Amino acid sequence: MKLRTSLIALTAGSAVAFGGVVVPQAFADDPAQCANPEITVESGTLKWGIKQSWRAYVTGPIAKGDWTVTGATDNGKSKGANDFQFHFEVNPSGTVVNFNPDGTVKSATIKTIPSTVKFKGHHGALESTMKSPFIEAYVEGGKTVVRPGVTYEGYYVEGKGMTDYTPDDRVPENLKSGTDSFAKGESSGWVLQGDTLKLDATALKYEKKPGTRYDEATKKQYIEGVDIIFMGTYSDTYKPEVDDVNVELKVKKTCPQAPAPQPTDPAPQPTDPAPKPTTTAPKPTTTAPKPTTTAPKPTTTAPKPTTTAPKPSGTTSTPAPQPPAKTDWKKILFGILGAVGVLAVIGGIVAALQQFNLIPGFKLPKF
Repeated sequence: MKLRTSLIALTAGSAVAFGGVVVPQAFADDPAQCANPEITVESGTLKWGIKQSWRAYVTGPIAKGDWTVTGATDNGKSKGANDFQFHFEVNPSGTVVNFNPDGTVKSATIKTIPSTVKFKGHHGALESTMKSPFIEAYVEGGKTVVRPGVTYEGYYVEGKGMTDYTPDDRVPENLKSGTDSFAKGESSGWVLQGDTLKLDATALKYEKKPGTRYDEATKKQYIEGVDIIFMGTYSDTYKPEVDDVNVELKVKKTCPQAPAPQPTDPAPQPTDPAPKPTTTAPKPTTTAPKPTTTAPKPTTTAPKPTTTAPKPSGTTSTPAPQPPAKTDWKKILFGILGAVGVLAVIGGIVAALQQFNLIPGFKLPKF
């Protein structure tokens, strides 16, 4: 978990403001050398006795009960004593602490690892469970307000008192569960000493849900939400005191390198392809004049028929047959010569065949 802090107002003392804490000597090196200073929560403990009056009642002579714990420890004090505390291990991944620009703590959410405290009494009639406590702390009106809460589970039948429940009542339709805070108090603020960040909250008061009440006329108990943990016993007027809360966080001061350039590098990529269509745009403009260049070609060929047109108008009708007459005599002459040549060849072939007596009984005619 990382705590967001500021480079300004980080002093070397333990200067504590009522609304928060000025983080003393947040970094051993020069803060100006760190662009993104951070404090990382590595571990921690939430110490809280929940409610002394409830612990004393459960283990006392009336309820004659006890509780079982998983995922948490305690300080070894007497279970009904004022100084008894459960120790819940802080979950760093779920814990968040936010700082103001002046270095004071603005708000915090302290989560704990999975844990369970199950209360039992009145020979099994009383049974309720609280899990994984948490702390919400924030600045309001210049003061640090602290609200502790839990995840709760319990069986509730409308109107029944805690001593009237039986095993038959513990069925799924009667199970009530959720996560909520049930108290509120103030703190003098956070204090950072070395690698330990602390918060102490005292004078916490119980906050009853609006639907939780006991009807004197009918002698029936009505319970809403998180009040199921205490079976609707307490209110803001009847034993409202809630135990003090102490938070200790082991932190590490770090100065990670800011990965700012990475997200900005891909930004210009969408702008690169934009000029490409602009570059290809002039290509059709270059091809446009080509049809204009070819256009005069038919214009150049157009005068040719105009030049040949006057020839028939300037000549008479008598010289027109002269070219075909000359051409006919030549054809006739060449035709005669060709025919004579063919006959001479045929005659030569036949004479040769007759000489070698290849065609007996055949004689060439004499002219």
